[in-house]
Formats: sequence, structure tokens, C-alpha cells
Amino acid sequence: MSISIDEAKSELEALLAKNKLCIFTGSGISVPAPSNLPTWDQFVDKYIDICREVNEMADQTMKFEDILADAPVYKAKSAVNTLTVLKDKIRLYKKYGMSTKIYDEMINELFSGRETNEYHNTIVDTNYKYILTTNYDTLLDKAARLHKHYELLKRSYSYKDLQKISEAIYTGEPAIIHIHGVATEVVLEDFVLTADDYKTIRDNNKGIRTLLNILFMNYSMLMVGYGASDPHLEDVIEDINLSFGWFDTDDILNLPMYYLVIKKEKVSPIFDQLKNRNRTRIIAVDEHDEALALLKHLQSKFPRM
Repeated sequence: MSISIDEAKSELEALLAKNKLCIFTGSGISVPAPSNLPTWDQFVDKYIDICREVNEMADQTMKFEDILADAPVYKAKSAVNTLTVLKDKIRLYKKYGMSTKIYDEMINELFSGRETNEYHNTIVDTNYKYILTTNYDTLLDKAARLHKHYELLKRSYSYKDLQKISEAIYTGEPAIIHIHGVATEVVLEDFVLTADDYKTIRDNNKGIRTLLNILFMNYSMLMVGYGASDPHLEDVIEDINLSFGWFDTDDILNLPMYYLVIKKEKVSPIFDQLKNRNRTRIIAVDEHDEALALLKHLQSKFPRM
């Protein structure tokens, strides 16, 4: 169900007052200056360029110029399918013993050397219980350091740090959780791009799914900079609602609610109804500045001490 900014402020403030609100951030928060990370479309273009460089190093029998030529056109039909085919080629390249070091280095370079922006700074300055992110950049960590939130910074974890995340949840200590990992650790098989990648990370790291279930069952979530297309996250929310029948109740503060900040142009009646079924309130905005203004309002009311 779509709600207004004012309605969102009231509900989110009530959750923060109860210490029951976490924030889930996607790549959109790292696009504005001075961070200047690529948008999704720009990333797909850059990924195609990276694959072109890898192809230059391939043996003649392994080259895939035809696929690279088609990729810029086909991405308009399905960016994920385009990335799937390209990554399969890189995997095949690696399978036959050829180095993929240039691939790993270029992916890492894409996320390194960036500066924090107002989103990162505002988020770490707000008293969210846990900060979850799918972002490979470490700009939230950098913002925590710049703002001297050392207790938060020392509990910044990758999805592989299962025991440490478990301890933070058990003790109730705030943490930053990179549920797909961080750029400095990214190698070919760990970089989550395709539906197969999501399945692999889920199946090979079952503990992170359990911990996400615990968090989503015990806290409401504010989702920002996220296009509602992450299969990992969508599965968690849908499974919880189906398993416990939460979609049958209108309770706002007695059960977790999920709040999705998204551009109005991406919202349709069917999208709205599907989200409502999974206890997800849509906060539709005309411009991204409205999302930042909402975050700043919450920060002013509930600063991290």
C-alpha cells in the first residue's frame, strides 16, 4: 500500500522510538555525487567493457565477439540475461585454466577510491538497529569512520562472518552487514549478478539466510536505493509472510513492516498490490531528493550517539 511522506515519517519515527527499525540499502544510494558509482544501466555497460578486455586475452578458440556485439542491444530486453551469458563465458574461460585476474581487478577498481555522499553520512548518523546493504562498496563503513561511529564500524561484516553477525544480533549491538560481500573480497564466483549467483550464495551460505530471516522477523525495514528486484531479499520477505500468514493482518507496529522508497514512475497497481500482500508499504517519491529529505528528518529525530 502506498503511503505519503508524512504518514511514513509518523510510522518510521514510532519504530525508531521502539528501536525496531533497520535500514536496507541498495546501489542507488551510492550513485549521487561525490560517490558517483554507476547506475544499474551504466554498470551493465561497464561490465560489457570488462568482458571485452577479458576477451582480448582469450585464446582464439575461446573468444566470444558475437556475444559481445549483441550484448549492448540485448541488454535492453533483459540486462540480467545479458549478464548471465557474459558471466558464463568468463566462467568457461576460468574452467579451462586461463587467468581471470584482470576481471577481478577491474571489478574491484569499479568500487574503489569513492567518496561518501549525504546518503551514507545520514544513514550512519541515524540510530538504525542494523544497517544491511547489498552494495559492494564500503562507503557506509567509510562514513561510520568519518563520523567517529567506531562501535558501529568495528562491527562491519560480510555475509561470510556468520558467527560475528550472530553475536551482534544476540547482544543487540548495531552492525553493518554486507549481505553480498565487499569489493575488496570479490572474485569471479562471489560476485552476485545473476539469478544463479543468488541461488549459489543462498545454498552455499545457508546461515546468512537464517540470520536474514531472524532480522526480518524481529525488525521493520526501511529499504532505500533499492529497486525491489533482489531475488534474495524478495524471497526472504515472501517466505516469512507466507510461512506465518502475516499478509492476513493489518497490524502496523505489532509485527514487522517493510517500507520501500521508490520513484513513482516505477509503481503500478499490480506492483502496489503485490507489495501490500507482503506487508510492504510503498513510499513513492517524485525525486530522489525527497528520499534523502526523509532520511535527514529521521536522523534529526533519532541521531546515533
